[in-house]
Amino acid sequence: MSDTVYIRRIKTLNLPCQFHTVRQTTDKVALLDSRATENFLDEEVWRMLAIGCFRLAKPLTVHNVDGTENKQGKIEYYCWLKVHYQGKMLRMHFFLMSLGCDWFILGYPFLYAFNLDVDWRAAKLTGGTVGLETVGFQ
Repeated sequence: MSDTVYIRRIKTLNLPCQFHTVRQTTDKVALLDSRATENFLDEEVWRMLAIGCFRLAKPLTVHNVDGTENKQGKIEYYCWLKVHYQGKMLRMHFFLMSLGCDWFILGYPFLYAFNLDVDWRAAKLTGGTVGLETVGFQ
């Protein structure tokens, strides 16, 4: 992983997903972004979930689509979430930052790991629903 990550709003789609916590299962929407270099979780959502996080050894710089550095500053923390798709489950990093109206951004690591079948023209994922689940830490 490089010291810089990108969040881009080109080639994106809103992806319905099921979000499982200890207390409940709810339907949410994640932003599937083929050009985001990582997966992201909104900091406010992270606080609401009360799940653990880890400090990065070196903070990551975030760049906007126009190449300018994001004014929010560097990413310092990440957490783990379980991601489910077509009977496969993986634990994946989600970097914590303010995402505005989005709860989750699923980026290239997600796309690579699950090798999704996406119809970008129709803005539709074929092959099933994505599930996200909190992971407990001890």
